[in-house]
Amino acid sequence: MKLLKGESKSIKSLYYMFFVALIVIPILVTLGLVLLFLNHQVTQKGKENIEQTQESLASLLQTEIKNTSLKLSHLVYVNDNEIVNMASGMENISEDEQYNYKRKMTETTNFVIEPVKDIVSIGFYMKSNKKIFFRNDIDISIASLRKEDWYKEAQKEKNQIVIGAYDIGEKNQLIQNGGRNTLILVYSLSPNNFIDREERVEAICAYQISGVVDRIKKYNTKYANGKSALGITQIVDQKGKDVFSDDNMAGLEKGNIVIQTPLSVGNNTWYIESYVNQSDLSGGKCY
Repeated sequence: MKLLKGESKSIKSLYYMFFVALIVIPILVTLGLVLLFLNHQVTQKGKENIEQTQESLASLLQTEIKNTSLKLSHLVYVNDNEIVNMASGMENISEDEQYNYKRKMTETTNFVIEPVKDIVSIGFYMKSNKKIFFRNDIDISIASLRKEDWYKEAQKEKNQIVIGAYDIGEKNQLIQNGGRNTLILVYSLSPNNFIDREERVEAICAYQISGVVDRIKKYNTKYANGKSALGITQIVDQKGKDVFSDDNMAGLEKGNIVIQTPLSVGNNTWYIESYVNQSDLSGGKCY
């Protein structure tokens, strides 16, 4: 029996409709799912790379903190707290005696700190507002220090080292002729009367230039130049306040993926955090 012309067209249309519905659409759906899966895998790999980099930075920073804390502890406790008691004794002696005291303190300080070059200053802050520095003077008043949270914490937690930080920009306002765009870690210890028998020393602070920042700046520059997918990295504290950031952070806080790795800093928590564009995570840049 011959099919009418209209019936033939109807069968062809039905055939094409079934072909599209049963073959083409499933293939497109499968292809789409595969692409989504691959994109997810690439994105996850990108995140893992960033997390591994952050963990490496956190480990380096914690090693720095541990080593410098040990140096400061050694300085405070060496020879039955000799250097602390000498600093305390400088309050009521003649200028000639002060010279001899400071020479002896300098020898002890250099002996304990060497060969560490990144500790740029050791400061003794007296309750009388007097300051004694070794290596470099620090251009910050005791009044300003007393407003810092980490300094207040050190005053409460006697004989415990508390870590603070100064994010140094284009101009180093702490150390004359010091480096710029860097992070200075501050290790503060407030001695009790068993260590400072005269009870004249308010705090001993060690100032250290962190080497971790050089790596962060290197990673940030590569990302800004399109040669990395590690994002722009900074360090913040548990309140979200910058511990260290650089100029490459401008405008990246919005519309980007944020990845964080926590690290314990004494009783506080800091975060290594990176901002990265989604397209970079999914293969827009090389790693």
